[in-house]
Amino acid sequence: MLSNTYGEAAISERTRQEWFQRFKNGDFDVEDQHGGGREKVFEDAELEALLDQDSCQTQQELAESL
Repeated sequence: MLSNTYGEAAISERTRQEWFQRFKNGDFDVEDQHGGGREKVFEDAELEALLDQDSCQTQQELAESL
């Protein structure tokens, strides 16, 4: 349903399920949780600057900006 409305900008089914479970358990914190994986490292200063402006950009949006 969300993908019909938001298209490629919609969150994944897995993310929807995780959020639903968190909300159901009373966790209403909508801030991104830090994952346990390795931090992302960027060597492209221009790309890093774009991500600093808006870290939620899609790959397509980043490609168009560059």
